[in-house]
Amino acid sequence: MSQEQQEEDLRRAAILLLNMGEEQAANVLKYLDPKQVEKLISYMNKLEKVQETDIVGALNHFFTESSNQNDLSLTSSKFIRNTLTSAV
Repeated sequence: MSQEQQEEDLRRAAILLLNMGEEQAANVLKYLDPKQVEKLISYMNKLEKVQETDIVGALNHFFTESSNQNDLSLTSSKFIRNTLTSAV
């Protein structure tokens, strides 16, 4: 994976974590190793203006990747995407 792709993935993860609330973000972070947490927190602190389109893009990328890996049904994926997009 290129450095540019890693940076974009880190940005998407930071955007998602910042928009899910403290408790939910903490629950995600506890599954990462300390080095990953450090990188992610550092990137979260660097984020300034995040547009709604960035949030929706991060959500869409997450659902696309997770449905490819976890064989989610199209119906549940659409439901979750629409629910989270409405919450943002």
